[in-house]
Amino acid sequence: MATEVHDVPAMDKPQQQGYGTSVNEQRGKTRSDVEYIKRDVSEIKTEMREMKTETRNEFRELRSSMHAMLEKLHDRQERDFRILFGVLIATTLGLTGVLAKAFGWL
Repeated sequence: MATEVHDVPAMDKPQQQGYGTSVNEQRGKTRSDVEYIKRDVSEIKTEMREMKTETRNEFRELRSSMHAMLEKLHDRQERDFRILFGVLIATTLGLTGVLAKAFGWL
């Protein structure tokens, strides 16, 4: 009693993935695909390094720019504080003078 297998694909029929008909052709195509993948991964690594370097440089520039802006802001705040403090002292002395004159202290 011989059993026939009809649902198992034969090795000599072309495969749907385009890897050839023989095992050696399939192995060669797989190796070729692996080489392309290695090349692509290498290119991606190179691009990622370049992006990392560019991003690092941009952040350095941004940090130095922000530092300069904060220095200017600090200087302006210090100047504004001195002006405001001077106005406050002048107003206090002026009101004291007006009160002294009103109450006859002078």
